[in-house]
Amino acid sequence: MNDVQDHKNALFFHSTVLDATSKPAAGLFEGTVADFGGFDECLNVEFPKRNGDVEFRGQYCAVEARPIMPPTPNNFSMAKNSHADPLDTIQKEIYIAGAAFTYMKFRFGVCVPSLCSLQDMQAIVKRISDTVEMDIQIPQCYIKEERVVFKPIHIAVISVLSLLLLLCILGTIVDYQSGNIPYEKLSNGRKFMVCFSIIGNFRRLMCASKGSEELKALHGLRALSMGWIILGHTYVWINYQLLRSPNISIVWFNRLDFEVILNGWLSVEPFFFLRLTPPLLLTIGLLFFLPLISSGPFWYERVDPEIKACTDYWWLSILYISNWADMKNICVHPTWYLSADFQLHVITIVILYILYKYPKLGLSLICSVVLVCSVVVGVLTFQWDLPPTIQVSSGNSGKIQATIDVVHMKTFTHAGPYYVGIVLGFLMIKYKDVKISKVINICGWCASTVLCLTAVYGAHRWNIGEPHGPLLTSIFAALHRTTFAIGVGWVTFACVTGHGGVVNKILSWSLLAPISRLTFMIYLLHSLVIWVRMGSLRERLYFSHYNMLYEYVGNIVTTVILTVPFYLLLEAPLSNIERLIFSKVRPSKDESPTKQNGHLPDNIAQSANGFGMDKEGLEPATPVKLTGVKSLDLVQNGLH
Repeated sequence: MNDVQDHKNALFFHSTVLDATSKPAAGLFEGTVADFGGFDECLNVEFPKRNGDVEFRGQYCAVEARPIMPPTPNNFSMAKNSHADPLDTIQKEIYIAGAAFTYMKFRFGVCVPSLCSLQDMQAIVKRISDTVEMDIQIPQCYIKEERVVFKPIHIAVISVLSLLLLLCILGTIVDYQSGNIPYEKLSNGRKFMVCFSIIGNFRRLMCASKGSEELKALHGLRALSMGWIILGHTYVWINYQLLRSPNISIVWFNRLDFEVILNGWLSVEPFFFLRLTPPLLLTIGLLFFLPLISSGPFWYERVDPEIKACTDYWWLSILYISNWADMKNICVHPTWYLSADFQLHVITIVILYILYKYPKLGLSLICSVVLVCSVVVGVLTFQWDLPPTIQVSSGNSGKIQATIDVVHMKTFTHAGPYYVGIVLGFLMIKYKDVKISKVINICGWCASTVLCLTAVYGAHRWNIGEPHGPLLTSIFAALHRTTFAIGVGWVTFACVTGHGGVVNKILSWSLLAPISRLTFMIYLLHSLVIWVRMGSLRERLYFSHYNMLYEYVGNIVTTVILTVPFYLLLEAPLSNIERLIFSKVRPSKDESPTKQNGHLPDNIAQSANGFGMDKEGLEPATPVKLTGVKSLDLVQNGLH
């Protein structure tokens, strides 16, 4: 009887293992090269012992294979080779189809007993690889974990979050119990605790800006640029081996309207050090929780490298020098821009002091710095024979990586947009009541439109694999970021000075203000949301704009939902404490110095909006506050 049961168990196990193993994928001519198999089916199958224990279970192994490819030509562009002309030879058609394997592989899931080790499987595929003359590898195998294992980093993060939650609960209680006591009469301890009030911080998060109508446009710019960042990452961070019919993407690369996605590198914003570091540490800590909440066939390829980078190189991000490291060694990829921005912030302190004391000398110095940095970008682009922007459409991984490492992540590359923001802040302070004639206003808007459209769509020829000469390439690389920032700078200046018209009304939409206040945490956390989604997919995703829009909306909604509690736990209290310690508390012109909603006066709570400006207007208490309006590196960095 036991032998019959053993036979049934063996038959069921082997049938399940076979069923969970990948089959040849349909749609090969459309670029479909992956079949995931049954990931969960494989991990859940067990072969029981007679006493009821598990003798062994299913093990899911990822198999990658591709033909042995020659070195990728330096000028290779997948977008240019997207199709064969009617008069092209069959040999060229085969070359075009085979060229896809420069950046893609066949990907299959194989289910085997857990008795087989990863080394055993790798030895088997090596023999097969030598026989068929293909590059076949097994990068990872998965076995279902019996129990969740908490590491010291998990315990540390949980402890910190528990402490923050306790402070927020106590702060909310203190805020409620303080009743109608004027804020100035509260003890320092109560003022500190009120900074953590969940009720007060949530009210300030959700309310529209109470400052000048024109200043509300800054909220809109922040929110929309963050949306652009996530849109770009939704398209670019996707693993094309996860897709059904990915060849469609190459057709998109050749379309002019797709430049908005391909050139979404134009969009991030700066923040102050004291509010920047703790949320960054929290994000790094949360990254280590991802293996506890999800898994998937592509987890090893999308999420595991991020965890390894944070394990080995977390200190690069904390010291704000990660933009000088290799891309693969950056802990939480988007933080490279925080490093570049912080370095510019430190350097700019001296320049701001000169600008504050000697405006003409300061402006001349800024122009000189921008000119030198632009020349450096152009020279490096020419010397390394690089494209002017990151050419995702080329499929040339070597050229893409060189562009990122040599130019894109470096501090000097973003000096132009950064200092355009500094100059803009100076002009908004000096000429905040300026009257602009209708003719000049129209000319300004026309020039702004031309500059922005040129920066976004000017790279189209390069993106479709038909580049201009090296001289024009270098000039475009050197100038397009700064010209885009100038174009956006006019939008900001016009809105702040009351000449924004319908644009100002759109950017001042009250719903954008809460999103604007969340942008920093959104910027940090949206990466984790996208990585978990891509790493945990169990089936191919058909590549269409509708599906990508669905992914995009899902990424935004999920990120915002995750961001709100962490904003209330950490970022809002930190911004309140920073303002409480370093700024002089002043009552606003239209309100008494008594407590307001959430207990903190608006000129303290205002720091939570990320601008660092007083409610009454743009005049800063110190020259360093000019950095509060330098958020004009709005185009070139969103897709890192």
